[in-house]
Amino acid sequence: MEQEKLDCFNIPLFSPCPREVEMEVEDQGAFSITHFSVSELSWSSYSDEPDLRGLFDDDSYILARSVRAVVEPILLNHFGGEIIEDCFERYRKLIALRVSKEKPNLIKVIVSLVRNYDCAVINVTKRK
Repeated sequence: MEQEKLDCFNIPLFSPCPREVEMEVEDQGAFSITHFSVSELSWSSYSDEPDLRGLFDDDSYILARSVRAVVEPILLNHFGGEIIEDCFERYRKLIALRVSKEKPNLIKVIVSLVRNYDCAVINVTKRK
């Protein structure tokens, strides 16, 4: 892999906490929140289903494949295809190491919004 490509690669990623999501929607003013809920999900899709638990012993594989579905096109475009398999195998191993030490959960935030019809007035007012 070329050092220059590695040095200039950047994926700006922001993972806000649930309160930050609420505040941003409220601050923008274009939408009102009609429903807001937060729940935790196990990294293991089958942790609560005893009959299926043994089918997927490697939860790291499932999570790595999910992330790969989103990130692979970005990596292919920037680095080319020669690094993809190694990259995601390394990622899977990192996930496996973490899962072996703890049982992390994913946070799921569900937000239902309704558009405010006077949002143009709200946005113009807030910009001043």
